[in-house]
Amino acid sequence: MDINLYYKKAKKLLFLLAMLMLLDYLITYFGLHILQCVIEANPLMIKFMNLPFYIGLPIRFIMIILPISLLWLAYYLFDNKKRFITILRFMFIIEIVPFVFHGFWIYSYLT
Repeated sequence: MDINLYYKKAKKLLFLLAMLMLLDYLITYFGLHILQCVIEANPLMIKFMNLPFYIGLPIRFIMIILPISLLWLAYYLFDNKKRFITILRFMFIIEIVPFVFHGFWIYSYLT
């Protein structure tokens, strides 16, 4: 496969992963603090999610930019681009799980 195609796929997956991470934070925060219908089950994230929004959002941006930047660097260092795309897809699927749960809880609460 063409190297440019791998580059475009990696770029797209990294962007989607970053947006999913941001949306997950926004939905979780909305569900926790506004609707109070979502619980944060990750013990490492409980204190973070209890921060005020104006503090939590910039921290979340850092928590997104750092791993995405490292993954972008890894793309250039990784010899097998096809395997790297597979790893990114797996990470995307893992990130979708809590997003779907939080979205489902909010949808159930609102209906």
